[in-house]
Amino acid sequence: MGAFCHTAKYKGGTVRIRELQFERKKDISREVMKEMKLMRELRHDNVNSFIGACVDMSPDQHMITLITEYCAKGALNDILENMDIKLEPMFIHSMIHDLIKGMLFLHNSDMVTHGNLRSSNCVVTSRWTLQIADFGLHELRLTSETQSGCEHTANYKLLWRAPELLKFPGQNDGRGTQKGDVYAFGIILFEIYGRQGPYGEELTEHMSIPEILQKITKPEQGEELMRPNIEVLRDISSDTDTYLPEYMVTLMQECWSEDPDSRPDFPGIRNKVKPLRQGMKSNIMDQMVEMLEKYSNNLEDLVMERTRQLCEEKQKTEDLLHRMLPLSVARKLTQGIGVEPETFNQCTIYFSDIVGFTAMCTEPTERSASPDG
Repeated sequence: MGAFCHTAKYKGGTVRIRELQFERKKDISREVMKEMKLMRELRHDNVNSFIGACVDMSPDQHMITLITEYCAKGALNDILENMDIKLEPMFIHSMIHDLIKGMLFLHNSDMVTHGNLRSSNCVVTSRWTLQIADFGLHELRLTSETQSGCEHTANYKLLWRAPELLKFPGQNDGRGTQKGDVYAFGIILFEIYGRQGPYGEELTEHMSIPEILQKITKPEQGEELMRPNIEVLRDISSDTDTYLPEYMVTLMQECWSEDPDSRPDFPGIRNKVKPLRQGMKSNIMDQMVEMLEKYSNNLEDLVMERTRQLCEEKQKTEDLLHRMLPLSVARKLTQGIGVEPETFNQCTIYFSDIVGFTAMCTEPTERSASPDG
């Protein structure tokens, strides 16, 4: 998605479109139609809304265009790869919780699984709410990707796939499993805190994607199972002052456990990350409003303090002026009113202006002092 997202206009609004290309005519089966109907009925703040599909089966082109809700901030991976975007802990924690809430909803719905969970399938709205996209229609998506012939792209998408699904790629017709979604969630957590892709830049520079996939599924004798490098993540965290709680490191390792039964489910994950929500509102916009309210209150206190100090200084100036001049004269001067000549029993005050007085003062006097005085 992101900057490379294709958009269109639908009922006066902007929508995201994704084109699935097919080499030969692809009929939409009754099962696919039922799945589309189910997807249209799914509504949740953290699930990207499926609007519908447009079928083009002309003789020279076989294409199905999927229409979904448009999210202005783009895909999560685009945001994480853009180092110009500074992600405060508040944003990180909010996106993690949005992802958990969205997956809880999908797993408890008739969709049961996502199956293709990746950071590129997590989109962010203009209000910085994370939504899960590109779920369902696995048969259509798989057929289109297979016929596209881009092996590098296809292999890269497998970096989020659980080992048991990599070993048996035909399992569940690409629909995946709930434990497989948990594995993908653990990889996304690594991306969020590391901001260097699913396995880190340093690792992928020294190892190709097929080599990584080989070490994930069938490591050589004596080698450990391939997983993202936690130590690299800790180094990144210390260099960038990004707070990485140790319980989040433990959660990542539990999510990408080799044994699917050892991985937590999303209700368990929600409980494990509760400390992240301490002192935070239910969503990021409420949190930002609260921060603005605190800032406004602090600003009001600061203005009141500065006003008090200004009044004190003003009073000191007026007191000094009142010691030098009569009260009525001092009051007119401070108010910028011209002072009329007045007679007082004690003294006479006369205001005058001598033309050229400043120049006269700078000229040396012609009279020189005599030694006798």
